[in-house]
Amino acid sequence: MGAVEPEAIYAVILTEPAAFNPSVVAKVLVEYKKVPMPDAMHVARRLWGIIEEKTTGEEALKLKLCLEGAGLASMILPFDVLAPLPGEEMVKKAVFSDVGLKAECRPGSIDEFLWADLKVVGAAGIHQQSISTTTETTGPSAAVQALNMGILLSTGIPIKFGGKKKTVEKTEVKEELVFFLDLLFRNPARRLRIDAQNFDYSFLEARKTYSAYTNYRMLVGDVAQAASGALHSRGTRILLERMPVSNMGYESLIELERECRWLFTLGSL
Repeated sequence: MGAVEPEAIYAVILTEPAAFNPSVVAKVLVEYKKVPMPDAMHVARRLWGIIEEKTTGEEALKLKLCLEGAGLASMILPFDVLAPLPGEEMVKKAVFSDVGLKAECRPGSIDEFLWADLKVVGAAGIHQQSISTTTETTGPSAAVQALNMGILLSTGIPIKFGGKKKTVEKTEVKEELVFFLDLLFRNPARRLRIDAQNFDYSFLEARKTYSAYTNYRMLVGDVAQAASGALHSRGTRILLERMPVSNMGYESLIELERECRWLFTLGSL
């Protein structure tokens, strides 16, 4: 962009989708914001390409110079050019074709989306915790209860071994990696979200397996191949390149949404 205006508000974003590296961005923040590396790293992990969202023109220029010094290509945009993220529309089943997909985003309404309008293929694995509580009753075993009954019958003395019954609550925390796919379209701007654990993979036909993850990976591959012009999230690239899913780096869906907003902006320029 040209010269910045003193009173305007700007955003600074990276221009290469595959270039986001939290470690490199953290070093830039140490120089630019004068903060300790641990603090900078904590922030950098959550930026996902939108390095600064609201800043002055002067500060935007300083940040851009710091990023370029670290080998990161960036651009300064007026804040209102930063694309808003469309609201999510959950999809549980879709019909795919060479030109696009049809999905029921609202009860009783089938909408058609064209691959030519797909701007972002945003796959991500998110660590989620589930907490379950069970109640167990502890006390004398069947053998001990039989012994107690035998003593009572033979002596008439109610002696009890094994203590009284107790009710104990046990809490179990499980952590699992769950997968999502956000598809961002233009004309009009819409965002479809697929919960990989609750999606109908019947469109895979003979390729469908008993593994939801394997089906999900094939879904991502099919969409990426059909929409060759769309930008890919880090999670999408990892799945396509068959890299370890633990390298995705998402802590929540909020981070996927921020990355998708960044990519959606790049794809709309």
